[in-house]
Amino acid sequence: MKIIASVLVMAIFVSASSFAAQTYKVATTLVKNGELIASPVLVVEADKEAFVTMGSAFKYNLKVVPNSDNTATLSTALQSGETKMNPVMTVIYDQEATMQFDGHQLSVVVSKAGS
Repeated sequence: MKIIASVLVMAIFVSASSFAAQTYKVATTLVKNGELIASPVLVVEADKEAFVTMGSAFKYNLKVVPNSDNTATLSTALQSGETKMNPVMTVIYDQEATMQFDGHQLSVVVSKAGS
């Protein structure tokens, strides 16, 4: 009986882990006029929004949507001081993607963290 219970628990664990969502590490750097504003690193689940806030000076929401190739679509809502932006980027895993706007430079690296 003990062996059957152990096998059942093991089967449930394996089944549950196969349904676990893919997670991603998103390393971000925001620079304004050459000065580092923030460099948060977040671990997020695929298709779920995550956010980080540093007082009223910096707010950053993001969502990683995996694509069928070696890329993901990164949707963001970013506020730095009075500057607000909602960039959407297709990024290649483990490669830095950079964009510039209104004296700001946003750099991100998205890596698969687990499933």
